[in-house]
Amino acid sequence: MSGLFSRRLLLKLVLAAVIIIAGCTGMIRVFAGSAHDEIPMEQVVISRGDTLWEIAVDYKPKDMDTRDYIRVIKKTNHLKTSEIEAGDVLSLPIYE
Repeated sequence: MSGLFSRRLLLKLVLAAVIIIAGCTGMIRVFAGSAHDEIPMEQVVISRGDTLWEIAVDYKPKDMDTRDYIRVIKKTNHLKTSEIEAGDVLSLPIYE
């Protein structure tokens, strides 16, 4: 009877471990999701004479430094420099 009790206990422990691991994996996926995916974006077509600085000033949150928002724009749009041209389309994160 002792052997049967041990198997049941072992089975319950293994089942509990599997449930805990599966639950933690799901939670990690939720918290590891990209913030970029959750931030709404606005598409802006660049006009002649526009600068990244002017666009950042117009679209950034009031409490964010313009240089920081420019870095976000560049990263979001995979820009290596701040040069933009008329006709370019930029995705701008809209923070609420």
